[in-house]
Amino acid sequence: MESHRIILYVHPVFSEDYNNVARRFADTYKRFPAGASHKLWVICNGGVLSPQQKAIYAGTNPVFMSRDNTGWDVGAFLDACTAIVESGVKCDMVMCCGSNTHFKRAGWLRRLSDVWDKNGPGMYGVTASYEIRPHFNTSSFVCPPKLVADYPFSVTCMEDRYHFEWGSRSLMRQAESAGMPVLLVTWDGEYPVSQFRKARNGYRNGDQSGCLAYFRHSDTYDAAPQDQRFHLAEYADGLRSNTPEIHALRMKIDSLYG
Repeated sequence: MESHRIILYVHPVFSEDYNNVARRFADTYKRFPAGASHKLWVICNGGVLSPQQKAIYAGTNPVFMSRDNTGWDVGAFLDACTAIVESGVKCDMVMCCGSNTHFKRAGWLRRLSDVWDKNGPGMYGVTASYEIRPHFNTSSFVCPPKLVADYPFSVTCMEDRYHFEWGSRSLMRQAESAGMPVLLVTWDGEYPVSQFRKARNGYRNGDQSGCLAYFRHSDTYDAAPQDQRFHLAEYADGLRSNTPEIHALRMKIDSLYG
């Protein structure tokens, strides 16, 4: 089954900043091997990668898929998973990775594959937050490609992207409604939604060493002084999600999607 697993990485083609984070992704992808058989797809948002950009992935033998930048990383996940399903590519599990994804320890896909093989097809996140409402950070997660391809809403604006991640009918809610297991996976354990923030050294918790993958908000926490880390953790714990501004945003997003 492992050979039917695909990692999707999103590389916007139009900025040196994105080239730099792509270099970090590719470097850590090679330095800290996934530990499980898979194929890497690089989704080129905004056009075709130049030869210099493609060289970032030397030695990884990826599939390159070009598209426009509609929906940013989430739009890339939707288009790639739709292509996988409609073309009949053999794939039981995709790992969706946003542009800022990077790794610090080998075996991250092996860990996710073990949980998948134990619990069955589901949605498994590597970082999670209670900010606004409980959700996976959609910077890195695994699920069946059909779950993403069947997402019932288009993603063309920032409100759409918010809803995909934490809205009342988010991708995670779609997985729950389908009866799939929904778990946060760290190096040390698996946690249901009610226990997301109990993960030891998880996202914005302790030294974050329990995380299987990292992204820009992980980096912000790592770089912050201790007092600021405390406040960032409060946001992730949902302790600052009942302000009038957050309530208004939550109501606005939910009202748009039924």
